[in-house]
Amino acid sequence: MLAQARWDDTTKDAKLPDQINKMLDCSESSYVWVFGPHGVTCYPAGDYLNPEPEEESGQTVGSLIARGLRCEEGDRGIGRDITKPLIISLNEAMEELGARTGVAFTMREGNRRLRFYRRPKRKR
Repeated sequence: MLAQARWDDTTKDAKLPDQINKMLDCSESSYVWVFGPHGVTCYPAGDYLNPEPEEESGQTVGSLIARGLRCEEGDRGIGRDITKPLIISLNEAMEELGARTGVAFTMREGNRRLRFYRRPKRKR
């Protein structure tokens, strides 16, 4: 899934509609995450383009990710190539989507400890 994050006081940013449309061109599984004083609310990107997004269409980050892990949300067409190593395939998927930040989840059976990887910042 794709997400565009905004603080609650920057949701009227003039660039946001264009960013939402670019996400929707890549995938219908696109969201706007709004950070506020009481947490984060995730809205479907298409709903967010409406002048007044309905509060009922929002959900928490936890519920959105849980639905993705249960294969009830998300888009397999924009996932990484699992035949390649994690870092290489995640970087390739992010480059193709034009994303600067990404998160990958790999579900495994058992209680094996996972090592986390943080992509180095690009020089500008």
